[in-house]
Amino acid sequence: RFPYIDPLKPSTQLPFFQKVLADFEKLRHKTLIELSGESADFNMHTSDFETYTYNQAILKCAVKGSKVFFDDCSFSSYYTYLSEDGFPHLVFMEDTKSISRKHNLVKDSGFLGICWKDVSKVADGNWESLKGAHQSL
Repeated sequence: RFPYIDPLKPSTQLPFFQKVLADFEKLRHKTLIELSGESADFNMHTSDFETYTYNQAILKCAVKGSKVFFDDCSFSSYYTYLSEDGFPHLVFMEDTKSISRKHNLVKDSGFLGICWKDVSKVADGNWESLKGAHQSL
């Protein structure tokens, strides 16, 4: 399970995720990995954050006129924007690319399986990654 601990960072950064998988490698035959499809919108002025589905996050990106970037180091998509009150926001998104990469790492490492924290959130806008995950079972 990989809950949001620090909304100023992606929920499951790739190096951390790889380390956890390596730490549990000896128990992979009886370990179920829980992944999340949540995106987090962090208000950099108040330190408050909200979680969204991918569709909600990408819609806000379009409305704010922002551009999505992909960070190869953390394997996460993100964008920034200014709210109506002028506060800067940082939004990390779990999208098809990041979810597929994490799914493939779990599968390739031989773990028992994968479960989703909130299927409705991960499914909202990420049908491609779920279809790919299902086909590779």
